[in-house]
Amino acid sequence: MRTLALWLCLMLLTGCTCIDRSHPYNAMPMPAEELTLNWGWVRTTNLYQYHKYEPGHLDTLNQLSSGDIGHFQLPVGLSIGLGKDYSAGFRYAYGWGLPFRAGVSMFFTVFSDNFQGKVFISKSIELEKGKRYLAVAPAFTRATGVQNVFKGGRLRYRYISGELPVTISQAFLSGTNESLIISATGRVAVDRTTGMINAGGTEPYTYQDYPLKPAINIRRYAALGMVELVLDNAFSIVAQAGSEYVNTGFSSGWEPVFYAGFKGKIIDFTTP
Repeated sequence: MRTLALWLCLMLLTGCTCIDRSHPYNAMPMPAEELTLNWGWVRTTNLYQYHKYEPGHLDTLNQLSSGDIGHFQLPVGLSIGLGKDYSAGFRYAYGWGLPFRAGVSMFFTVFSDNFQGKVFISKSIELEKGKRYLAVAPAFTRATGVQNVFKGGRLRYRYISGELPVTISQAFLSGTNESLIISATGRVAVDRTTGMINAGGTEPYTYQDYPLKPAINIRRYAALGMVELVLDNAFSIVAQAGSEYVNTGFSSGWEPVFYAGFKGKIIDFTTP
């Protein structure tokens, strides 16, 4: 119960100022009816810098400043083993973000609510018994919130995404309850973002709301590497890094992804 209470406390320590693009999951099959939790820190960059904004003065602001904007998140995830090498999970983050409107009105505006939720199902395929596995884990994500997209510009967004990550993992056993798992993930994703931008108007010291036109459609292709140190078969330290190719149809580029966190077993329903 003390372990469960600790993990429940960690679930409350989430923050959401960006879209989580990490994938901190290996391909090893989960035992049936085992529940695990992961929590960590994600550092990503602003993908919306590759969009072409209208009207034109917004796009000028974006070209001058958006590459300088970075984001972070503290997502938490729950996964459960379903048996026959299947598992399912939910990953979310919630937090207070920037107010949408700037200028004088921001002093009379409460912080915005930011939420992201992802659901997925995973199937592990045995390549070498107990040591090497391949996993396919299709997922769907929905998010809402406010984030900086360029200096002086905030986007109130509604985001949906579908993705297909494929992971291969190799376990190196130490002969005790400790092990090291090395994983490589390739992922394809399609995102769509709609919303509203608040930014400087055409007159000095003015701010104005602009409908996000056109909607932001992004295709992403990621290559990620992960190291997981398993301690006592119940707790893991996880680090993941990689790069993602981003294409909006207007512009494209490579962007980094970094994750560092923990994973732990909190309930085994098969244990009396």
